[in-house]
Amino acid sequence: MEPYFETKLGKLYLSDALEIMKELPDGQFRLIFADYPFKVPGGRKKYFEFVRRTAEQFDRLLADDGWLVVINNPTNLFRSAPYFQGFEFRNEVALIRPHAFHPPGMFGFKHNNMWILAKKKQKLNLDDKIADVMEYQNGYRGKGKAWHPEAVPAWLVEMIVRATTREGDTILDPFLGSGTTAVVAEKLGRRWVGAEINEDYARIAVQRIKSEGMQRGLSGWI
Repeated sequence: MEPYFETKLGKLYLSDALEIMKELPDGQFRLIFADYPFKVPGGRKKYFEFVRRTAEQFDRLLADDGWLVVINNPTNLFRSAPYFQGFEFRNEVALIRPHAFHPPGMFGFKHNNMWILAKKKQKLNLDDKIADVMEYQNGYRGKGKAWHPEAVPAWLVEMIVRATTREGDTILDPFLGSGTTAVVAEKLGRRWVGAEINEDYARIAVQRIKSEGMQRGLSGWI
């Protein structure tokens, strides 16, 4: 499959995550950053089948010392937990949003969970003592109508990339969205592969990668 966009360090594919992952070789990635969509076409049954199939691919694609970071809401993580039992559980982080969503008859949802998993027992490379509860605001707004409502902040991705990878390692983001992981990887000298099924979001990612790259004086990098 031809990339939708590429730089010297990375490639973005306009594709369903499962379709592109099938074409990638075993053990290629030191980090997979999977900020899952909250739903897929076909409803809840299809959703958890999708999570199961992606988890199988993640296990195949990660290097023996690889890391898997999964972000989802507590309900989805509870129901999909069996699909990640082959990984070592290393940490869980509560990501606290400014505002709560209030489903009828339930306490309001004000946080998502971030699971930090690994192929083997290993420690994160953390310079500071960081608590496992973090306040964050998701969403990315660029120029004009460029908007992604669920994008994770760059500081969060950068913290994870620094804690799990070294310069030259390769990162996979199967739900690239507005391109945060690619932007961070370019900044830190990591190789990357991203998949995004929504072309509107893919266009935002391309614009963002180009813009932030040129801001750092890397106009000849593509």
